[in-house]
Amino acid sequence: IKDLVNHEETGEAFLYMWIDTKTDRKYIGYHKGTPDDGYLCSSELMGFEYEKRPEDFVRTILAWGTAEQMYELETILLLELSAATRGAFYNVSNNLRN
Repeated sequence: IKDLVNHEETGEAFLYMWIDTKTDRKYIGYHKGTPDDGYLCSSELMGFEYEKRPEDFVRTILAWGTAEQMYELETILLLELSAATRGAFYNVSNNLRN
């Protein structure tokens, strides 16, 4: 994982986490682009909640890198977190297909 994490704001993509401060529910994702390009997330449920109360959501950038690196890091984090915190995330997939 250490090779995938870049804390400097450089790279074509970034890994982020949204926190719903009202419910403490989270969403982890990556995006190829910039933090200020208007992209929210791919979760319809989180998007719906955000539209109703955007003031309750805070986004943190976790890492920067290539889109491939950020996708891999997102998958690792979702696999690690889903086992211990089911229901605490808006994510409905860990990126792996059965």
